[in-house]
Amino acid sequence: MADTVNLQASEYNELLQTLKSIHPDIIQKLTQAVKEIRELTGSSGSFQTETVSPKIASLMDAMNHDLIQNLEKLFTDSEASIEKFTQTISNCDTAC
Repeated sequence: MADTVNLQASEYNELLQTLKSIHPDIIQKLTQAVKEIRELTGSSGSFQTETVSPKIASLMDAMNHDLIQNLEKLFTDSEASIEKFTQTISNCDTAC
């Protein structure tokens, strides 16, 4: 049984490392998209209009403050869950 659990632990560790490398990339791309959209709809941007730009700015604020912050917390929590699960399996294997 120990070999199977160790194999699973290594798989979860690999998954965790993959997620830890992907998560910052997702946040960076979302942040960059918000920045670019703000530039396009800003006062000197190509798509600036009096009626649409304030709504786009509000949407970008929501993305920055709500979506990105919630994603960061979700990513941190998911990484912690994987670490705890792996540790629990390891502890169970040791106890059994």
